[in-house]
Amino acid sequence: MRKGQAGKYTGVHVCNNFLGKAKKSGLLLNEIPIDDEEWKGTHPVNSLTLEDLRLRKANCRYWIGSWSEEVLV
Repeated sequence: MRKGQAGKYTGVHVCNNFLGKAKKSGLLLNEIPIDDEEWKGTHPVNSLTLEDLRLRKANCRYWIGSWSEEVLV
């Protein structure tokens, strides 16, 4: 399984192009909704505050991909 991400600021056409190419390559991608924008990490990230990290998390889109059965056989 692979994870991918893009920002919500990424143009819809860019994400759709990526998703289309992934599908043609035999990847099944499922977007993971972010229900909780709270940053739950415990290690510091450079000089970013918890609010900075929360805002970054809130602006991301995530997918988990796996190979389709057709590609694996």
